[in-house]
Amino acid sequence: MASPSPGPAALAESPEWQHVMAVWAEAEDICFWRRGSYPFDEAGKRRVLDDLAQASREVDALRQRGLVSKAEAGLLGIDLEELANGVRAMRPTELANATCYVPAYFDPVQASVDRLSRRLPLLEKLAGGACQPIVLRKVLFAVESELASLSDPRRPESSNVSEAEATDLREKMKSIPAKLKPTQPGGSEQNPTGLWGKLKEVFGNRRRKDTI
Repeated sequence: MASPSPGPAALAESPEWQHVMAVWAEAEDICFWRRGSYPFDEAGKRRVLDDLAQASREVDALRQRGLVSKAEAGLLGIDLEELANGVRAMRPTELANATCYVPAYFDPVQASVDRLSRRLPLLEKLAGGACQPIVLRKVLFAVESELASLSDPRRPESSNVSEAEATDLREKMKSIPAKLKPTQPGGSEQNPTGLWGKLKEVFGNRRRKDTI
């Protein structure tokens, strides 16, 4: 008889997960400008990027130990990669007085479609088996922001994404919550304030009312 999987408690208590969460929180603060326009010097920037690279390796180690599934590790890895991209885009204090440049055209809707398209097959795999609420809580934020970008009525007319393409991707995402099977209690259809309600809110693309 197969032994039971370690479960959410073992993941939450593992040193690797705790380090990943600490690095994640610092990178989010930097990417969301909570630490200002120049959040570090060159050495500090290298240190944060090294920490994010280490966090990615730790996620893989957690996968190898069976504490996260392959799909969960893939979703976490995508978010860590996006955080690293955000950190790279921030300028260090040494460049505070550097001459500004004219940025190239950026299509935020196309970027959201590309990132959601990477996540969709992993979310579908996650929906095929048990998933851990502490992992879902981390990946839901990014999914929510990308879906909001697809639904923003102010999205640029110059975007390469058609309304049909955006609608198709939103509809595929809406089917995910009913298939997810959290490995511990976290709300239900009768308890919309729990994790299950949050899943329906995010994937159904309702306006955000709270956090989990």
